[in-house]
Amino acid sequence: MAGTGHRPAIGTTWLVGDIGATNARFGLVAPGGTLLHSNTYACDDFATIGAAIRAYLDTRGDLPIPRVGALAIAAAITGDEIRMTNHPWSFSVRVLRDRLGFEQLVVINDFTAVAMAVPLLAETDRLPVGRGAPRASDDRGAWSRNRAWRLGAGPGRVRVDRAVRRRRACNDGAGEQARECRTRSDACAVRPCLG
Repeated sequence: MAGTGHRPAIGTTWLVGDIGATNARFGLVAPGGTLLHSNTYACDDFATIGAAIRAYLDTRGDLPIPRVGALAIAAAITGDEIRMTNHPWSFSVRVLRDRLGFEQLVVINDFTAVAMAVPLLAETDRLPVGRGAPRASDDRGAWSRNRAWRLGAGPGRVRVDRAVRRRRACNDGAGEQARECRTRSDACAVRPCLG
């Protein structure tokens, strides 16, 4: 995760974005998590990611200008300099934050964002994949007190430690298949996880 700035105050409206090779989707999210406004732009219509964000912010009407932002982007996140995997945009997180006038800007891999969302899905948000059905004897989805599961979602993944009820996103863009982790050290031994 590349991030800059101080921890935002409670009550702050956030800019959120999902940046892929074809489209950039932006939204303003209220402090309680309600999506206030959103729009989608073709990435090829803008020379830089900053130009696309400014175009979005110009459409917000009377909504407050955000001072913090979080972007999920199709790129490996290895530091401040971000280079998209399948689009020519590249940028410094710090420079982009400063040009937008933000207090904080966090950038994560787009698959990491998906992996972080998986544990938050309600049963009604889930759809079966394939023709099989879960078996009562299949405990791979069951939690036990001393186990954690790392859920794979492409290059991003998240480890959920049920004993401490905490998610850790692994934001390296490398990806692995889901596997059971029996200890905290085992869970993060393969790739560092973000706390």
